[in-house]
Formats: sequence, C-alpha cells, structure tokens
Amino acid sequence: MDCDNENHIDFEKEVEEFTKFNYVEKIEIISNQTDQCEMIFTTLEKNVLHLKCCTQEGIIVLPDSKPCLEQTRFESFDILLSQYSPLYNQKFNNDLINKLQILAQNQVEDEN
Repeated sequence: MDCDNENHIDFEKEVEEFTKFNYVEKIEIISNQTDQCEMIFTTLEKNVLHLKCCTQEGIIVLPDSKPCLEQTRFESFDILLSQYSPLYNQKFNNDLINKLQILAQNQVEDEN
C-alpha cells in the first residue's frame, strides 16, 4: 500500500469511541505502523471484519472477512458500520435521541 506519512491518522485513536460507546463488540489492533493499521472489527452482530486502514486508500475490508461484503472500501468507520451493522445504526440513533432529549430538557430548565 502506498500511504502518505504526512497525512498520518492515528487509527487506533479513531476507533476508541466505537468501543467506548459499545458500537462494536470488539476491536483488535493487529498492527499499527506509521503508514497503515490493520485491525479486526467484531460488529454487534458478531460479524468479523478484517480491515486495513491507510490515509490515502481509506478503510479496506480484506477478503477473509466474514461475511464477505459487496463494498470493500470505505472513507470512514461510521460509513462502514452504517452500511453493515443494523445494531450499530439502532444504538447510535438511540444514543443520539437520548442526548437530544437531555439537551432539550437542560434548555427548558435553564429558561426557568
């Protein structure tokens, strides 16, 4: 893979929120080099996605992933999970609704 070191992205840091908010079952970093990162994503549905991440080529789902996916290149982890993890979509939407309700409630309390 031809990756650009000047645009280095810390992919390990990029995926922290997905485990923190339980949007995936598990993330295992296999290798994290300057120019690329390889990891195993286990979705909430227990699908195992073997990923190679690079700043120029994006996120690539490797052929040994289960299930085999129609689309294999993604610009972000959000897009990948939105397309292939209905439970991620459900949890993310529920969390967003809860946060909006809390913000609305706080705004009403501040006005009183």
